Amino acid sequence: TAASAARDAAGRAHEAAGRAGDDAARARDEAELALEKAEAVSDISNAAREQAEAAVDTAASVAADVRGELRAALDAQASELREEIDGVAPRIDSLAGDVTRAVERAEAISAEARAAAEEGTGALREELDSVRAATISANAELATARADLTTLRQESTKILEEVAMSRQQAQAAMQRAQAGDQRIEGLSSELTFALATLDELKAGLTSAGQAAIIARREAESAKKAAVAESEKNNERVSEVFREIIGLAARSGGGGGGGGGGNVLRRAELGKLRARRESEVVQIPTRAPRHGFDDVSQPLAVLNLKGKFCELNPAFSKLVGYQEHEFLKAVWPSVHDRAVLQEQTDQLKAMVAGELETIEFRSSYMHSQGLMVAVDGELTLVRDEGGEPLSLLLTAKER
Repeated sequence: TAASAARDAAGRAHEAAGRAGDDAARARDEAELALEKAEAVSDISNAAREQAEAAVDTAASVAADVRGELRAALDAQASELREEIDGVAPRIDSLAGDVTRAVERAEAISAEARAAAEEGTGALREELDSVRAATISANAELATARADLTTLRQESTKILEEVAMSRQQAQAAMQRAQAGDQRIEGLSSELTFALATLDELKAGLTSAGQAAIIARREAESAKKAAVAESEKNNERVSEVFREIIGLAARSGGGGGGGGGGNVLRRAELGKLRARRESEVVQIPTRAPRHGFDDVSQPLAVLNLKGKFCELNPAFSKLVGYQEHEFLKAVWPSVHDRAVLQEQTDQLKAMVAGELETIEFRSSYMHSQGLMVAVDGELTLVRDEGGEPLSLLLTAKER
């Protein structure tokens, strides 16, 4: 067994020796190749060395030539510089002297400036002290002025408050004056209507003509007295107006005393109406017009001043007057004081052609003494040329 093992080991060693021999042969071949390459490299290196030595020799000769040329150029430039330095040296010495003199002058100027600065500083200190004193005085005066300004501001505030109160009082007085003016205008309108009523009574009552004339004179006198006294006492105007109305009611019956009230006044007006209807009066007539007199709705034609010109039967029935009896009435009605100014402005706008139609609410006194509402629409009528011609009042049926 040991011999077999040794034989096997010897066989493996022989195989290993064979492989080692093969490796050695390959290594020998590679070494030969490497030796050949080394020899080739050595030849190349020798050639390069020879070329390098030739280049060094060439560079040495070129450097020697360049060195000689540089030395010659440097010698020439050095000679030129030396000559320039020799020429500039006197100027440098002169400049050095100038610099020295400039330094000495600068030192002298600095000393003068220092002295002047010291003098200016002293003067400035004195001036600052005076300014400081003036500032203290100004501060004191400013404090006093502020106190005075505060006082003036307070007084101004009080004055402004008083002015505001005065303005409010003036506005209140103006409003009271406007209210008084409006009241006077309303009373004047009522007086105007009273005078118109007196004129109607005068025109319709032949037997009481003289009494109506006397009543009108008395009414005009009372109107003048009322206008004169209206600024002092508006209440007095109302009393005068009531007296005028009572006088107008009493003018047909010839009776005195105004204590009968509305009942007595209505009774007297009824008597006057009955007497007027019983008398033969020449009444102006006009031809009936289709589309106006034959309609059931109350219609009236007014001129551009707002005065009634024509009434259809329905409108005469509404107000209780015939056409010729109502010709002195005007629109807007003087009884509607609340809207009198507004309706007056609307009438002016329609006459100017700015409005075509307006709706209104109004009231007139019936022939029996009652107030009747006349509400409806007022329309502008134009002529063939398009200019305002008249007004058509269409009232609501009642």
